Amino acid sequence: MSTDLRTTPRTNDTTVAPTGTRGRTLTIIGFVCAALALFILPIVFGPAAIVLGIVGWRQGDRLGVWAAVAGAVALVAGLILGAMVFAANEANNNT
Repeated sequence: MSTDLRTTPRTNDTTVAPTGTRGRTLTIIGFVCAALALFILPIVFGPAAIVLGIVGWRQGDRLGVWAAVAGAVALVAGLILGAMVFAANEANNNT
């Protein structure tokens, strides 16, 4: 039996479900890993931030997506920064 939308009462339930503390904790750890990925082992901490952000998002924290994005950006930026430091070091050693 199908429901007729004209006779179904409307509800004004606009409450937002609370964020799970476990999801928020994983998201915060994801942001910390993203910050670490800029300067220390970006190939390790960048993917860790992405995974933690996605898992935090799946557990109900809306900021988890931003932690994953920050991890991806920090991964790329950390690799570029590391390559620049390595190239500058090699240039100084060759002179």
